[in-house]
Amino acid sequence: VMLRLWVKVKRGWADSDRALKSLGMNDL
Repeated sequence: VMLRLWVKVKRGWADSDRALKSLGMNDL
């Protein structure tokens, strides 16, 4: 699951940035 998530993150940093902030992983 993590691998798929990373793929989505790399595919769209714009949306991922918001998703990461929502998850609280903004530190990454």
